[in-house]
Amino acid sequence: ILGPHRVEKPRGAQRWEVRAFLPQAESAEVALEGERVAMERNHPQGFFVARMDGDPRLYKLRARLPGGETVEIEDPYRFPPLLSDFDLHLHGEGTHYETYDMLGSHLVACEGVPGVRFAVWAPNAEVVSVIGDFLYRVTEPALRPIRAMLPNFGGVDISPVILILILYFIRILIDEDLAPYLLAIAP
Repeated sequence: ILGPHRVEKPRGAQRWEVRAFLPQAESAEVALEGERVAMERNHPQGFFVARMDGDPRLYKLRARLPGGETVEIEDPYRFPPLLSDFDLHLHGEGTHYETYDMLGSHLVACEGVPGVRFAVWAPNAEVVSVIGDFLYRVTEPALRPIRAMLPNFGGVDISPVILILILYFIRILIDEDLAPYLLAIAP
């Protein structure tokens, strides 16, 4: 549904369109080399479409956010599949002996853009989610000061364990030392 798609046009003319879901954007455009094409908002939730003549080519998405800030991002749906047909064939017949190179997360550069490829084999899963970035953003403000105080343990990060111990200590302090006073004050 999302990303670049060829569109059939009468009389054989080549046309393509880019579809993007940008819920925070007030407006969006496709940035091609030396050209920008405005995207039309097709749904109030943030589904945008831009139509262009010719064959699909490299592009980026530009979105104007509330407050006027404009961001330019790579469209993750414009990249080709990164697992080869041969890898999928070997995996399907059970003879892929280097699946660790195919599945999981791997740092890659595709079309000159650095990123992370994530592939999983979960035939019975209803949903598969990558939550690493979310967990990092949620925990980093609490873990950063702890890491700054700890010595280097050879690449082992024990700051989550320290944070859990601190939270446990605070809970005990509140339950055993402060709760009786707080309950005595309450009417």
